[in-house]
Amino acid sequence: MQKIFIDAGCWNGISTKLFFADKLPIKSEGFIAYGIDPLKKYEIELRELEKQYPFTFINQAAWTYDGEVEFGEYPYTESSSIKKEKFNFQSAKVYNVPCFDFSKWIEQFRDDYVFLKMNIEGAEVDILEKMIDDGTIGIIDYMLWEDHHNKLDKKHTQRIERIKNKLPFEYYPYIRVPL
Repeated sequence: MQKIFIDAGCWNGISTKLFFADKLPIKSEGFIAYGIDPLKKYEIELRELEKQYPFTFINQAAWTYDGEVEFGEYPYTESSSIKKEKFNFQSAKVYNVPCFDFSKWIEQFRDDYVFLKMNIEGAEVDILEKMIDDGTIGIIDYMLWEDHHNKLDKKHTQRIERIKNKLPFEYYPYIRVPL
């Protein structure tokens, strides 16, 4: 059995750095890590992390299918998302990015201990709903999740509450801590 840390929405690698500095709730010893993010602007930093840690960077969006998805970067913040309702897409830089079916991908870790940190700007809901439906949610042993309950509409918040009630484990809100 392997120990796997998945940093979905790894951005510039800060959560992975926090994990390997043992600043997250689970100690990093013996873990293999994966960072997932479609942003290109941090690719050099994240490739450097591959040299420092047992870490693999996946420069794609975690999503509910394999292929491409529309992605928006808001020009005045560090925020980006595949959720159109999160931004005023008229002012966002919008382009297609490769994406992969997260629930299908995570199946490879069925017999492992999996610690998932998920902060993908609202897209968590779609992915977690699919994982609940197809049963892959049971692969996760521990999860830190920024659910973005206050950044989208009321329907999104209701979906979050339904997910929380169906998780087979206790989830913990994701809050960044300084290095």
